[in-house]
Amino acid sequence: MGCASSLAAGDNAECAKARGLLQNGKKGDFDAAFSSGRLLGRGGFSQVRAIRRRADGERLAVKVVALGSGHSSPPDDRFPSGSDNFRTEKEMQMEEVVCELAAWSAVQGSRHVVNFVSATVERRLVFMVMERCGASILHRAAESPDSPGFWGRESRRVLKEMLLGVQACHHADIVHRDVKPQNFLLGADGSTVKLCDFGLAVRMPHQRQLRGMAGTIPFASPEMLKGSGYGKATDVWSFGIMAYYLSFGGLPFIPDKTTCEGMKKAHRRGLPARCRRRLERGGGAAALVGRQLEPRPASLRWCH
Repeated sequence: MGCASSLAAGDNAECAKARGLLQNGKKGDFDAAFSSGRLLGRGGFSQVRAIRRRADGERLAVKVVALGSGHSSPPDDRFPSGSDNFRTEKEMQMEEVVCELAAWSAVQGSRHVVNFVSATVERRLVFMVMERCGASILHRAAESPDSPGFWGRESRRVLKEMLLGVQACHHADIVHRDVKPQNFLLGADGSTVKLCDFGLAVRMPHQRQLRGMAGTIPFASPEMLKGSGYGKATDVWSFGIMAYYLSFGGLPFIPDKTTCEGMKKAHRRGLPARCRRRLERGGGAAALVGRQLEPRPASLRWCH
């Protein structure tokens, strides 16, 4: 996903601005400025660690990305191989990092988006520093499954704030393309919901739609899976799937195989009766979620 294909034509200025956010450093500069702590999360291209800024002791987090070089060895001995290491066989290109920074910086200012602090390049590693958040929504929702717990008390507020994070993207003409529970965190206050991970986010092209598969298959919209054009409404579908999953503990559409073709078949079968009954009994927010999961044209799906 290079910058040319990820950002709309004519957004060269935005790419240039994003490149300007990257500070060139030599090996050791990051360690001189920050002390690294425990692993917070890991993806196919990166890992996220707790850090502390040496100058003032502020607690932050860093996303560490390995840039592609054609080698299979770990890019840096500070992040050794093993269970804590990101998968170096999937390395990103600098253009992809620039696209992520461009999308992320475009939505800064919303209290429901994780705050970006700085980015530094050291040889084949990119360090993207951000505010440190607490637990993921998925983790908190899974707590105390036999009692109302966090989700029972806070679900309406949390869903609203999740939607505000998505709305911040759409107001900036950014499509996130990976809306799922793992990408929503609780802020340092333990309450505010924040959207994170803009690695697949793109700007809506002018007067045309996006193309190409991105994100996580069970949360992908019908129009994306079909290979047809799609826009902001794809995030709304993903939000509906996510809201159902968090509310009822399972996915509404269960494919025979978790593949694009398998999900398309599951969508064609329609929303199962058991899911409809759950949504009807839920009322209020559940009814709103249900309307987003109907097999209707994306243009009729509720959007901001």
